[in-house]
Amino acid sequence: GPVCASAGYFRASLGHALVVESTAMARRAAVESAPIHAGGTWGNLFYWALAAGDRAIAEESVREVKSRAAGSTNRFGAFAHMSDSMLQVIDGNIDAATASMRAMDEAMRSIELPESANYHTSTRLMIRRELGELADLGYIADVAETLGHPAGTARPIAAFIRVHQGNLDAASAALDLVRGEQFSDDAGYPLVVSLWSEVARATNDLEMCQVLADEISLTSGLHYATGGIYFGAADRVRALLHDALGEPDLADDLFALAVSQHEAIRSPTWVARTELDWAESLFARGRDDDALLHAERARTAIGSLELPESQRRLDNLSVRSSNS
Repeated sequence: GPVCASAGYFRASLGHALVVESTAMARRAAVESAPIHAGGTWGNLFYWALAAGDRAIAEESVREVKSRAAGSTNRFGAFAHMSDSMLQVIDGNIDAATASMRAMDEAMRSIELPESANYHTSTRLMIRRELGELADLGYIADVAETLGHPAGTARPIAAFIRVHQGNLDAASAALDLVRGEQFSDDAGYPLVVSLWSEVARATNDLEMCQVLADEISLTSGLHYATGGIYFGAADRVRALLHDALGEPDLADDLFALAVSQHEAIRSPTWVARTELDWAESLFARGRDDDALLHAERARTAIGSLELPESQRRLDNLSVRSSNS
């Protein structure tokens, strides 16, 4: 039958080894599913595969869902477009990702999917991040700041946008609201822990950095994805937190793990981002030569891809190096 792909099941209660094993079992279930269940089972498998870092199964799941949606406008088609957009961003093909997002929007409108606004927001957030345009999404933050529980998915989106607008006071105030809260073990978990971790680091909230580092400690080896957005390897997020907490050796180990995991899933987008994170950390520690090495690795990952945000960060590092 259908595989439950709620991203909450990818957290500490399973860990990497069990997620990998469960992904293989889920694929067997998808292959053996009755036709009535096959589309949903393959669609849910996509998130298991991303969590496990299994690019081959993720691609297979998208192909299978597309084949079941061919020639008609239905839920499967809409989600196939969304999954394709996520893979295109992983690959650094932002124009293709945007085209898939627009096709997803049209398909979801045509079938009047109730949750279409959620998927549109998460997919747009993913693409705008790579374009360096998150600061332009203030209108989304204005609404998200009023929605749901502070530990839900809307508030961290708003706070993350505020960080990119340079409004660290607003981001810090939002983070205060989740202090002492429990994070729900549901499909929104990857978004919640990823974005709050980035906000905690950006605002230098060491108490929340420690809380979040403890929260996600058992997700090492996993990748975070939910809705229409992929957040990269959990170990990258852990590296950022432990770097902020003044644990450079552990941070370096985690950065290295995250780079290898992003290479394994074949994502130049996230290899570049992680190398840039690492280079910025090394510069801050006075290790300029090592920082330049990782900056060059980011440059290699970007290559001829149009990744404006990563290119901006790389350019900033080059200026910083020339002035040091």
